[in-house]
Amino acid sequence: MDIKTNRIIDLLREENANFKKLAKYTIEDIDDLFWEYDRISSSGQETLDRLAKMYNMRHEPKTKNLFGGDVNAISK
Repeated sequence: MDIKTNRIIDLLREENANFKKLAKYTIEDIDDLFWEYDRISSSGQETLDRLAKMYNMRHEPKTKNLFGGDVNAISK
């Protein structure tokens, strides 16, 4: 491979690593917000539920358990 191709590959790897970090921190923030689920408005709950669904997370309101959100699923 030439220098230009190697640089593009390096940039893509860096972008992928940054995306994984962003996803990891977003999942942690969504998890934190679910602790306040009962205290946020119904529209806030809808938004949080939609975000959780985007990250393949499932919330059980009765038990307050949160499942999913494995950041490793992003690379698959």
